[in-house]
Amino acid sequence: MQRYFIDRESLDETIRITAETIHHHVANVMRMQPGEQFVLCDLHGRCHLVELTSIAADALHVRRLYRVRTASHKLHITLGLSLIRKEPFERTLQKAAELGVESVLPLEAARCVVRLGAKRERKGERFRRILQEAAEQCHRDQPPTLAAPSPLSAVDFSAYDVVLLPYEEETAVHMRQAVKSIEDGMDVLVLIGPEGGFTAEEVQAATDHGARRVSLGPRILRSDTAALYALSVLSYEFEGVAG
Repeated sequence: MQRYFIDRESLDETIRITAETIHHHVANVMRMQPGEQFVLCDLHGRCHLVELTSIAADALHVRRLYRVRTASHKLHITLGLSLIRKEPFERTLQKAAELGVESVLPLEAARCVVRLGAKRERKGERFRRILQEAAEQCHRDQPPTLAAPSPLSAVDFSAYDVVLLPYEEETAVHMRQAVKSIEDGMDVLVLIGPEGGFTAEEVQAATDHGARRVSLGPRILRSDTAALYALSVLSYEFEGVAG
């Protein structure tokens, strides 16, 4: 079932959709016909099954049927992802949305080779679009939010219940051990370094402010791999089938 996010506070019983991306996808990509159904979600994550009633050159007309609900992640996860090369960064955004991340915080770490500079606004629009498309694909109620890029030193760790920092020199505590102390509903920040890793100074400053260093195993992982590994452990622990 196709799902789309619409820039509206709420959905009326009958809705006129003028958003070009939704119109194009419904009419030209999916080639839907009146009578077919899809899911439409408002800005507050309220999603409804709707029925297409007519297609005009500049708009779609649908009627609201009933509300549908999607199970959300048991944790509120923020991914602090250092700026890395375009393809792995964007791929990680996509997969993070699929793995239930609630917010993405791009990090400007000391060893980042990518600097957004004047491209910050344009890149931000592209990143948000990737997050939204991934959220639609995996049937989420809302796409992850995207924070403004920030140096690690400016992150307010006190806003989170747990801050996890995968670090290649950590050998005592594995990620799977660290998550045992996390409880449903907690706000969790996962910090992922750039290609060259966080500097020793960044790691020390983060741990001084409460971050927990964790190991992801004996191999050195690429940044995008490390992010997906850490998120997958959280998903395994908190989204497994009960019983």
